[in-house]
Amino acid sequence: MTATSAAPAQAGSREAPTAGGGPALGEVVPWLAVLAFGLQGLRPTTDSDLWWHLRTGEWIAAHHRLPAADQWSFASSRPWILHEWLSQLLLYAGYRAGGYSGVLILRSLALAAIAAVVVVQCRKRGSWLHTTIAALFGLATVEPGAAARPQLASFLLMAILGPALLEAARRGRPPLWLIPFMWLWASLHGLWTVGLALYACVAVGVALDGSRRNRKVFLRFAGVGAAMLAATALTPVGPRLLLSPFEVRGIAKYVTEWQPPHVTSLPSAAALLLVGIVLTAWARGSRRVPPYEVLYLFAAAFLAVAYLRTGPLAGVLLAPLAAQAMAELFAAPPEKRAWSRRHSAILTGAALLTCALGATVLAHQDPIRRPAPAAASQILDDLPGRARVLDQFELGNWMLWTARDASPAVDGRYEIFGPAYISRYVDTLNLHGDWRTFVADSQPDAAWLDVGVPLAGGLQHQLGWTVAWTDGRTVILLPPPGGDG
Repeated sequence: MTATSAAPAQAGSREAPTAGGGPALGEVVPWLAVLAFGLQGLRPTTDSDLWWHLRTGEWIAAHHRLPAADQWSFASSRPWILHEWLSQLLLYAGYRAGGYSGVLILRSLALAAIAAVVVVQCRKRGSWLHTTIAALFGLATVEPGAAARPQLASFLLMAILGPALLEAARRGRPPLWLIPFMWLWASLHGLWTVGLALYACVAVGVALDGSRRNRKVFLRFAGVGAAMLAATALTPVGPRLLLSPFEVRGIAKYVTEWQPPHVTSLPSAAALLLVGIVLTAWARGSRRVPPYEVLYLFAAAFLAVAYLRTGPLAGVLLAPLAAQAMAELFAAPPEKRAWSRRHSAILTGAALLTCALGATVLAHQDPIRRPAPAAASQILDDLPGRARVLDQFELGNWMLWTARDASPAVDGRYEIFGPAYISRYVDTLNLHGDWRTFVADSQPDAAWLDVGVPLAGGLQHQLGWTVAWTDGRTVILLPPPGGDG
């Protein structure tokens, strides 16, 4: 190296542009990942929860207030706490603006925003190569939860909150914008509780950090944390929002996404790999790891293995930490290449091609893979009065959106039914327990079930119900005339 040559960049820092001008072509790679991740949001959605979210957003938009209680299911018995009302309004606004394609565009933008935040935070801590690796593994944990649902808001806000807390802990001063930030999160999705828990972990880590005067700093964190908690009680839902975690806890065992993931699945493996990278860097490096980073890593690792729903939160938290760890493990920055017109042409062509493919996807496919033909909803709507319908969770969601004059026995809003009712309903679907009594007590006017569900066979062969309609996958059954159901 000559005397005029630049000194090597420190691990984790941004390399300076080369004499050829502009950043290296490698800088483009993570942003192509952002574009690709966003475009996958244009794929047809198969998540049935979208339907009741759209119905709720429609109701709020029409009445300019939140519903005080459920009005749609004859079996609901618990308070309905709308902890994602703002997301539901946004989803409905997307539908009003562009139909189902408008919903998918919103999903695409949300996924691109999540990826962009992860990339930016990783790039602050590592080279473009470290950024690409960490971001790809972090986003791999998000992909299974990339449905058109309010949970995308939590993934995005956690990607913002995690690195901000690490920086706040390093400075010893939590920013005041976290207070309105938490109000926004509490209006968008119920995983705001995890954000508060992460804040508490970092605050405790700050208190345990012997390198600073702990008491004053910790009190500062405690004050902002208390204000954040208070902000969640000031949403339109009011203080009862603080009870929503307890309402969900009782029915979590019946919800797939609240089950623990298999550690061999790609999302879990990706998250655990990121944890391993961080631990390796800490073990081999000489840097003193502050307690708040240790607790941050512990919290993220717990989220990775605790529930399917929280796996994406772990990924967006771990990616920046892993990028920093790789920068510490591999101190030498990668070789830079000068920007050129050829590179610009490649990037521009790739962007145009991707946009063209995305437009083609929207123009040549049904953006929604519906759970059943509209004919089923019409039959249920045509039943006398407000028909009570024995259904399944996914079909109940579809009914809320398309069969307005029918009332489902169950839908995706598990918490409004209560654990005891859900348990009996699941037993009834499988012909377990005293299912005949449950059917009689429900006084149903019809049933709409998958043909392979045991209850569909039990109603026909043991209670004499008849087929009113079927498409080979689902069936609508009617009780015998004069029967008690």
